[in-house]
Amino acid sequence: IHVQGEGVNQIIDFQMKPDHKEVLPNNLKWNEPASDPLKDLRRWQEKVVQDSGLVPRVAVLGREVLNALLDHKKVQKVRDNQRMHMGQID
Repeated sequence: IHVQGEGVNQIIDFQMKPDHKEVLPNNLKWNEPASDPLKDLRRWQEKVVQDSGLVPRVAVLGREVLNALLDHKKVQKVRDNQRMHMGQID
């Protein structure tokens, strides 16, 4: 990742293995309705677990990618379910 700004001009290398740099199936970007960002994230997490035994809990995303993720209908559906309140019967 090239980071350039006031007083900063660096390339940050996360040293990812080549097989961890996947092209999305059918080149679907997350701003396309047919994409499945949650499935993609789970698949990538599982790949890291298989290769290292560590469970990644943080994803580094650019602003446009984050916005596409948060705006995706499948993600919004899951987020809406998390705010659901169940009734209580006494």
